Amino acid sequence: MIGLIFSAAACAPTGPSAKETTLLGSWSTIKNYDATEIAFSNTRDGTRQFNSFLRGRPYESGTWQIKGADISVFVNGNNTYTFKAFKVENHKLTFTENGNEAVFSKTLALDPAREKLTALLPAFNKFLKVTFPEPTKTTFEWLAESSSTAVKVPGYETIATVIVDGDFSRVNQAGTILYLNGFSDDKYNVTEILNGYRKGNLVCQIVLGSDPDSNNNCYFTLRCGELP
Repeated sequence: MIGLIFSAAACAPTGPSAKETTLLGSWSTIKNYDATEIAFSNTRDGTRQFNSFLRGRPYESGTWQIKGADISVFVNGNNTYTFKAFKVENHKLTFTENGNEAVFSKTLALDPAREKLTALLPAFNKFLKVTFPEPTKTTFEWLAESSSTAVKVPGYETIATVIVDGDFSRVNQAGTILYLNGFSDDKYNVTEILNGYRKGNLVCQIVLGSDPDSNNNCYFTLRCGELP
């Protein structure tokens, strides 16, 4: 049985306020912050998701909220950060943490697929006992219910080699992590080696591949994209 890694929002979904909207997106660190990039998002279920990256690799993830003039960030692992007196002006974000002024510049526009996949990776890493690399851009096919023709979905993917020793039960159960994060099976996107999952316009695929040189290894591909 898999423990609940990401908890659901405790209240009804709400959209971002005008002040919150100024934060949404990704920010590159200019000075005085350990991570090289941070990202604030507001998902369709109302969760305010925080992710940080260190030279392109996932660093920390959690949730965030604005309290007065400050940003409170609750990182998975029970750490809480307070970014004091934040300001967003001229495409720059500034705040004070531990007495130091951190400065960031606006980078990528908000990408729900990238943010969701990054948020899911710690749970998959723990369950499969691997370390997935940074997701890279990809395009994959998705079969819609009302059409026999697959659409091309822009998104991201990451691939890891899982040691199975002939026992595929763990990789076959990994989709439970997506269920716990609000995704459901999509019966139109299932094959012998692929399972599709959907949550609104966000879609994910788990693809399993065998290593021709070893029965002990399984190639595990995780994809996430947003339907056009």
